[in-house]
Amino acid sequence: MRIFALSVLVVAALAAQARDLTIPIDTSAPARDAFPQNAPCVGYSTDPKTGDEAAALACRRAGAWRFRTSCCDAATLRFCAQYGLRLFLVLNGDTKGVVATLNRLAQSPDKVAVAGFEFGFDPKGGGDPEALRARTSAAARLFPQLPIALSVKDLESPAFVKFAAKGCLRPVTHLVADLRDVP
Repeated sequence: MRIFALSVLVVAALAAQARDLTIPIDTSAPARDAFPQNAPCVGYSTDPKTGDEAAALACRRAGAWRFRTSCCDAATLRFCAQYGLRLFLVLNGDTKGVVATLNRLAQSPDKVAVAGFEFGFDPKGGGDPEALRARTSAAARLFPQLPIALSVKDLESPAFVKFAAKGCLRPVTHLVADLRDVP
């Protein structure tokens, strides 16, 4: 009871000292990004529906500003860059193909649509640490400011253990845990 009474006294004293509690808001300032740059996982896990301004507006109304997708063709990149939507790209396939995709994205004028990368999806939990290291290193070299995620089933999955044991985690900035089968 004493703590409550003390709290009431402190709040009353602070309120008596406050004269003007208005907060000035500058409405002429440019709008801020809806999500911080360090949160690449915020968004929808689907391919964006490309189209015109109406399609972009439909995405925004649904709250879909970022997409976790493997779709990174020129039309999708152009659409997302034009309307301020971002892509968190899941890149699968052989190392040569993934590195070629990364090089293509780095040279694209619409690369601003890329919010980050995810590597290592392997439903069996296997994975080749050297291939993952080559992919993540290429992404870190070409896109040093973007997050790079490694997909793991859990921290004891064979892919993660092999990857960590080889000291290949340096370029990885995020871990993506697949919790679909967790009770």
